[in-house]
Amino acid sequence: MPPAYGMRGIPENGDRQLLYEAGPFEIELHMRQRRAGWDLSGQVLGPTSATSGEMRVIGARASARSRLSELLEFQLPTLPHGTYQMELRLAGDALLHIGPVELEP
Repeated sequence: MPPAYGMRGIPENGDRQLLYEAGPFEIELHMRQRRAGWDLSGQVLGPTSATSGEMRVIGARASARSRLSELLEFQLPTLPHGTYQMELRLAGDALLHIGPVELEP
């Protein structure tokens, strides 16, 4: 997967928004910096009939997963600083790999 082609955010508070492109899909990723690490949320956009799936985040210090809502949105628990690989699986569609994603101040 190519690197993110868009990045928005307000440097003062550390919030970031990335947009990844994978074939016909776009993955919108919101990152909010917290004292304990980062909160990640987002949505899968693109042509699919899927109404479920899973987002997994895998790093050296922590891993997490979130089921996708019917609108293909996800919300992950707070993750510590570090570098992560993300895996997205949509019901009926292929597994997408996203990363590395750097969660650093």
